[in-house]
Amino acid sequence: MINKSAILLCLFAAAASADVVSFDTVDRGYYYSSDSNDPSNQNYLTGQLDDTGFNSFFGFAPLSGLNGPIVSATLSLFNPLGGYSSPNASELLTISEFTGNVTTLEAGGTVSGEYNALASGTTLGTESVSASDDGEFVTITLNSAGIAFLNANDSSAFAFGGSLGTFSDANDHYVFGASSALSAADGDTYLTVTTAPAAVPEPSMAFFILPLLVGFFVVRKFRSSPSQQ
Repeated sequence: MINKSAILLCLFAAAASADVVSFDTVDRGYYYSSDSNDPSNQNYLTGQLDDTGFNSFFGFAPLSGLNGPIVSATLSLFNPLGGYSSPNASELLTISEFTGNVTTLEAGGTVSGEYNALASGTTLGTESVSASDDGEFVTITLNSAGIAFLNANDSSAFAFGGSLGTFSDANDHYVFGASSALSAADGDTYLTVTTAPAAVPEPSMAFFILPLLVGFFVVRKFRSSPSQQ
């Protein structure tokens, strides 16, 4: 016997599935407050060290293979053991929209204004960091501006900027210290996005389809009945 409710639930479940996909960075690093960057250095130290400012960046290739618009996203950044240093119990990490030229950003060297550009864009998410994050991932949930930024740029290369702000003292205030790695695509810095479920049929459409399915199975069963052979 065919269970109509089960068929209907299957129709809605198949239509309502969402995708969760992760993407590694393709490049990452930092710019000194002097607007310089060493493109061979994958360290993404963020904050202040030896009275010098460091703003980080995290570059991504186009987000291919998405089945719908992005509805939520998190940026996960690994903080090595000993990666946090500050006289404060915690610091606020800010992830900002980078609106400059991504190719120029990743090429490195000395780029006028690039240090400030990594911290002056629209705030896409914030997260408190502390020594308890040493040896752990720092995960930043992107806000509505971050989701809009991703949906507007998912077909092109894009980048986020990372900063801890400015400090009035000469103490060290940083996170992600000693984060050098051979490749940006090592799983230590990645973006996870959730796309919207596929459109669910209107109830009227579902109930229009359901009788057709039931009729199909009834006719098929009738034709295969031994009494009809």
